[in-house]
Amino acid sequence: MNRTAVENSSLFRSVGYDPASETLEVEFSKGAIYQYSGVTAQDWNEFCRAESKGKHFSEHIRGKFAHVREMVIHGVNCPKLPHGNAEIIDYEHADDFDGQVDVQGVKICGRCHAML
Repeated sequence: MNRTAVENSSLFRSVGYDPASETLEVEFSKGAIYQYSGVTAQDWNEFCRAESKGKHFSEHIRGKFAHVREMVIHGVNCPKLPHGNAEIIDYEHADDFDGQVDVQGVKICGRCHAML
């Protein structure tokens, strides 16, 4: 997902939104990337218009949407396809609406998106 840099924020480095999947992707200032699902276009527009994105995020997004943390492992060969060195993305499912952990350690190739 393409993200845009967030200026004047100590919490965010970049954010992006995919309206087709209703997914908000947030890169925090320390480098962690989270994807929040079920975020409507209206939620995204309100976030974009917020004077303080951090405050809006804390009050209207964090804890209200299912989310996953994306972890990238650099320089790993994808065993599914012979395209050599690629990033492996490790999706670590975190709190869902009910606070339960659904799935852990779902890995996909960052180049071809094959499930590993």
